[in-house]
Amino acid sequence: MIIPVKNTNAIYNAMKKMMEEEDFRNNLQQNSRQMIVSRYEQQVVWEAILAEYKSLGNV
Repeated sequence: MIIPVKNTNAIYNAMKKMMEEEDFRNNLQQNSRQMIVSRYEQQVVWEAILAEYKSLGNV
């Protein structure tokens, strides 16, 4: 869910939707968990750090 900066109506509507729509809330929760796990899994993070160090060695 993307909410525009400094838009109180958008924040209100997003919060209202989260409170009222259980299916939407559950779907957002499940997708968020999958995204976090895939992006921040330890092996993925270490590979990204290693790639960065290798790229610095080629400067």
